[in-house]
Amino acid sequence: MRAHKHKHALALWLAALCALTAVPSGVHAGASRAGRSLSCLRELGPAREGAPRGRACAQATPAVATVRSAQASPPPNELLLAAAAADAADADGGAGVASVVISGGAPEFNPLLDRSPFPLWGQIRAFHIEPAVVQLIAEERTSLAVLEDKLLTAGAGVGFDDVFGPLTQIRLRLDSVYNQIDNLLYVMETQDVSDAVDAITPQRVKFDQVLKQSRPIYDALTALATGPAWGGLTPQQQRLVTLTLAEMRAAGAGLSDADKAALSDIESRIEMTQNAWNDNLLESLDSFELVVTNRRDLDGLPASAIMAALANARKKGRRATWRTGPWVLRFDGATADYVEQFASNRTLRRIVYEASTSLASSGQLDNTPLMLKLLELRLRKAQLLGYKSFAEMRSARMSASLADVNSLLGQLLPVAKAKAAQENADVAAWAAAVDPRDGVDLGPSDWKYWRTRYQRAQLNVSEDEVRQYLTVSTFRSYLADLAWRLYGVNVVRAGGSTFCPSEGPGLQTWHPSVEAYCLFRPSDPSTVVGLIYLDLFARPQKSTGGWSQPILEPARYYRAPSPAASRPPSSSGKKSTGGPSASSDELATWLAAAPAQVPSVVIVSDQDPPPRNASYGGLMWRDDVAGLLHEFGHAMQHLLSTTDLGLMAGLRGTEEDSAEVVALMHEKWAGDPSTLTALGRHWRSAAPLPLATVQQVVDLQSWGQGVYMAEQLALTLADLRIHSDFVPGVTNPHAVYADVYAQAMPDGTVLLPSARRLNYFDHIFFFGYEAAYYSYIWSDVSAADLFATFSGAGLANDSAMADLGGRFEDSVLAPAGSAPMGQLFAGFMGRPPRLDALLAYYGLDGRR
Repeated sequence: MRAHKHKHALALWLAALCALTAVPSGVHAGASRAGRSLSCLRELGPAREGAPRGRACAQATPAVATVRSAQASPPPNELLLAAAAADAADADGGAGVASVVISGGAPEFNPLLDRSPFPLWGQIRAFHIEPAVVQLIAEERTSLAVLEDKLLTAGAGVGFDDVFGPLTQIRLRLDSVYNQIDNLLYVMETQDVSDAVDAITPQRVKFDQVLKQSRPIYDALTALATGPAWGGLTPQQQRLVTLTLAEMRAAGAGLSDADKAALSDIESRIEMTQNAWNDNLLESLDSFELVVTNRRDLDGLPASAIMAALANARKKGRRATWRTGPWVLRFDGATADYVEQFASNRTLRRIVYEASTSLASSGQLDNTPLMLKLLELRLRKAQLLGYKSFAEMRSARMSASLADVNSLLGQLLPVAKAKAAQENADVAAWAAAVDPRDGVDLGPSDWKYWRTRYQRAQLNVSEDEVRQYLTVSTFRSYLADLAWRLYGVNVVRAGGSTFCPSEGPGLQTWHPSVEAYCLFRPSDPSTVVGLIYLDLFARPQKSTGGWSQPILEPARYYRAPSPAASRPPSSSGKKSTGGPSASSDELATWLAAAPAQVPSVVIVSDQDPPPRNASYGGLMWRDDVAGLLHEFGHAMQHLLSTTDLGLMAGLRGTEEDSAEVVALMHEKWAGDPSTLTALGRHWRSAAPLPLATVQQVVDLQSWGQGVYMAEQLALTLADLRIHSDFVPGVTNPHAVYADVYAQAMPDGTVLLPSARRLNYFDHIFFFGYEAAYYSYIWSDVSAADLFATFSGAGLANDSAMADLGGRFEDSVLAPAGSAPMGQLFAGFMGRPPRLDALLAYYGLDGRR
């Protein structure tokens, strides 16, 4: 299982929820972030040793610049705008214009509501956000009212399409706008953008609740699931009905009005408490600042970290030079985050370690009271919905039962602990021999440093030296080649094809460093299969970490309001529908003609920007390569989905604890010799990465996995226990974590008394992984098994990769969430997942 410095989130875009209302989450300073959870799939995996990059998604970045200047409204690209043109030509379909009325004046163009195939990033401003969402929700609220009216008057004759035709249109149109807003929040967060998002968050959350609690929809689906028409539905349709009902029950659709009100209050309190918890963490991270005045104290740090620390000092107005400093270390993913692993100064390591393990743990920023409040609220929510515990509630919509999960963890715990003990013993013995003064009696703040030295000396691998051979320009080419070899799609930079407009008015980006790529099938080069926006480099108003986020879904829907939303109000004040039958016929015809949208996805990383005019595009850590391959897997899962059920396309419908399978499988390409050989070209000389180094890096793959797995098991067990057994006023979560840490880690591994790991465990207290952190390990069992099949055939074998990749696309990617991941896996592999592949991959089988 990989250690994302990139963190992976699916805050609510997980499992069945994600089947319908994609809701992943991001981390940003400020109040009320719930609405931001309505679209992005963020990478949140725990940080690990190898190439430290900071606490992904846990560092707010200052708002410095604004979105770049608007261009004139772009002219349409004839071929790519065909669907949008057809949409606009429809008399009723084109009735909703991309405009808002300002103070009773003339309509003003709003790029967020535009229907072009590609978002108009260069024209979106913060002031567009609130009016766009107000208009959007008003239109879709009317569409919902029309749907509910039809369901109430239709009686027992309601069919599958009667519900899901309009519901798909409502939800996907909402997300097409929400996703653009969320993306800008994550990658171009100015104070104006943040304030605008905060302003519209309550409206987003409220309407999302209205959709999920719709009694007419709930009753219609219940009747469908229990009536004679059920047998006539396809398995995919039955799955969508079942998942939708499960989502609606979890939202309280089946509750009495009094209980709905109580649930709404609990949800509101949970949201406010989570936001306060995260704000404390962000402020705690942001408040850490360590000024270093002696250059020798930074010995061992990569040059890039020293330069970043120097830049931090200059930003503070200090006159700082390379030789005399001063240098400012912060938890910014570029400076202090490297100290524990590389700094030879033991005192410096201890200071940074103690700060990093006691984040949000003192004074007004202490997250313990908020954590206890969250746990109590979650328990109350679960009990209101009829469950004994929050963990039981979450498990009801997972692919794995709690018994399955505990069985897996029980199998992994002893092997991980034994391997971790051996790794620690090897490092400790070597450190004592190398440095009798500092290498004995290793403390908590010493282990990362000595593991890195051991790795470099005994395994002959220096991450910084390998980095000199991994360039962004080579990686771009490799990614395009991989897409072709596995899935038979061409990846072309915007402007590189007649059918893919150049970056500019026709295909806009939000920052000059962002690159856009179109995907084509050679058999149909005039059709864009999908679009990838690649945003690789860190900058001031961009969140740290790495993630991928869908923008437009691979489905048929309009980016315009339904005909019902454009009709004038009747004398009763409600929208006139022209009568149920007329409205039904018109809407059915309109929905049946919905155009296929060009799906798009954003892939984000926070690599160091390259020197100006650097032809090689910048250097990458091995972990950068793995992280981007992971996001590439998510992108393929989104773009290559072909199910005709829009609410099950991409990751929608995939069980939460299986959502990482595809991405983790792709990530494993990073450690294969063929990948390292293809990527390894020195940035200056273009010399290949020496074959001896390639093999050393491959051998390194399983080293340190015992410690890493043991640490992850401790976090996983703590998450499950506090959400399974929490008793308000009795349970001490910090004591629970200390207990499972002692169980999982080798004897002699200690926690500092000041350490409060749960106070900054944002996966389970902000990012939606509560009672589900095990999802990483659970998904990785299948991912390792899949990768073993590909690697066993030879990743450099083009014919084998084309065959396996084609079958994988047909069996797993194309059906997307329309079938359980276990079924998709079995369809490709011919059997259920096996644990032995994961044990072998991480060297936990005793063979390495």
